[in-house]
Amino acid sequence: MKRREALMALVGGVVSPLFTRTGLFGQEPMLEVTCDYGGTINNQPLRGKGRGNIDASGRRPHDVTVAYEALPKGFHPYAVGACFITMGVAGATRHGKALNLWDLSRGNYSFERTMTWSDFPDSRIGIKARVTTRERNFHLRADYEGRYDGPTDLSTVQLWEGIMTQAGDNVNEIGRAVIERSNGETFEVKWSSVYRGFYRRMNVPRQHASMTADILTFVKNEMRMKWTSHVRDRIPDTPLWRVRIPLRLEPPPRIVQPPRAH
Repeated sequence: MKRREALMALVGGVVSPLFTRTGLFGQEPMLEVTCDYGGTINNQPLRGKGRGNIDASGRRPHDVTVAYEALPKGFHPYAVGACFITMGVAGATRHGKALNLWDLSRGNYSFERTMTWSDFPDSRIGIKARVTTRERNFHLRADYEGRYDGPTDLSTVQLWEGIMTQAGDNVNEIGRAVIERSNGETFEVKWSSVYRGFYRRMNVPRQHASMTADILTFVKNEMRMKWTSHVRDRIPDTPLWRVRIPLRLEPPPRIVQPPRAH
């Protein structure tokens, strides 16, 4: 039986264009990314749309540009490590037995994340997101809810890293990013996440994920990002071993407005 006929027999006679471009034929797709961001931060709306590309093979850098239609006062996208943390390792370069998010999910999964800042203990933001892929379109919908009262004079994100741990059918993650202010001072954002809906498990109990921004700009409510990312089956010596964020995701605090004077 020919290779294509054998594949059709395996999947009930239907071969999707996306499936034939992935693992079984040894060719990973270049994905067209679309993003929708929503929610409220500091009781103000957050809305944005993005477009870009992710190379699922990890051989080339990835890029996304996000235009914010509404951005809360007192908030800066870099404060959460820039929005690429929600999809940054989808096409990460693999090292050893580690797998990227595309390998684990084929572009269909959901996750929840809680973000905190030790320097700003009253700040907490929750993210609920879903990724769906049809043909070559990798679509992310992410909703933010919570409070941020840290600085907004942010110039870049120096590094991003996370440790992913297999937990039954889910994958738990703890992570951190180092944010740089315009005066050169830095602070950290830390998070815990739960990924759901992966179609396969990781090859190793834990793996390390990292990203670096080749280009990161934010001008007139438009953020442009170009980044490279890696997943490794060996965990380096990292401050993440000292992170103690509970994996039980807690809802962000509600901000109660004072009553209006009559």
